[in-house]
Amino acid sequence: MLRRSCLKHLGVISCSAAARCAFSQSAPTPVPVTVAPSLCEIAAKRRILYGATPEVEVSRTAPEYRDLLAHHCKLIAPILSWASVSKAPGEYNIRWQPTLDFCQAHGMKITGAHLLWHESSPEFFKAAADAAQARKLVVDHITYMGKRLAGQVWSWNVVNEALNPREGRPGGLRGSPLLSQLGGEFFDIAFRSEEHTSELQSL
Repeated sequence: MLRRSCLKHLGVISCSAAARCAFSQSAPTPVPVTVAPSLCEIAAKRRILYGATPEVEVSRTAPEYRDLLAHHCKLIAPILSWASVSKAPGEYNIRWQPTLDFCQAHGMKITGAHLLWHESSPEFFKAAADAAQARKLVVDHITYMGKRLAGQVWSWNVVNEALNPREGRPGGLRGSPLLSQLGGEFFDIAFRSEEHTSELQSL
């Protein structure tokens, strides 16, 4: 099972269990969310920072769901991947800003998911005319996100799931628009390019 699938599955199990406790119609005396054991406190005893990735912007969810997040999570990974925030070069729509505000209000750390990811490369990047244009698009994107969310994001998932040894490529690299456009250079661009890494809070 892929890492994100496993974590998502565990998060669904834990939150579903807590939700059943909070919302059960058959329970004569529902247990308040704050009485249930906090998953983040249990994880912290093992030096683990526990969190979740809401798949719906938090301001659109029920108050009980927001209470569960605030009680059980210390880390939130909102969906900030490239194709979800940008449909054209230089044009951005950060729809998850209310979730970021919610996290800050409740002392929850934010990890940005994901700057570069094979499942979220925008169409305009795939259509880049050459490697030089593709490189500029990547650098401009990471620079913008670093500046736009400076002081809000605790860490970034800079390059996500770039490896898949089963595909048989040198170095175990996964086939992706990033690899097609830039080869393995996209790692260096993402982590070491002087144009943008100074803008990031934490890698």
